[in-house]
Amino acid sequence: MLIRVLLGVALASPLAACASDVRAIPSGSVATGLIVELTPAAVAELIAHKPAPTIVDVNPREIYDEGHLPSAIWMSSIELRLNALPQDRDAKVIFYCYNELCGASHQAASAAVAKGWRNVARMPAGIRGWHAAGLDIEE
Repeated sequence: MLIRVLLGVALASPLAACASDVRAIPSGSVATGLIVELTPAAVAELIAHKPAPTIVDVNPREIYDEGHLPSAIWMSSIELRLNALPQDRDAKVIFYCYNELCGASHQAASAAVAKGWRNVARMPAGIRGWHAAGLDIEE
């Protein structure tokens, strides 16, 4: 699995890691200001293990209603309700939107980091990448 770490908006160097390495990262070791990028396969593996991360879909509501990642909550990318996120600022939170060209997940993840969440990731492939990987959705 390939993960990329973003610092603010600038892309840092790519890091290679297996999915078990991502799960094993202690929440306290994720530095404030860093956003990890995950593949659909890595997110699926994280969802399968407990405790599952909080998954946030920031697509338009109609796209969310057509199908979303298992257990994903919907949040408007225009009016982010960060109070819907876990109270524990070290809990893993993963944002996604439509595809690699959509910037909503990056904006939402950046907003969460700015408000103090320390274990934030995003899935740049979005719901389109999830579909392309053949992974199950909830409707």
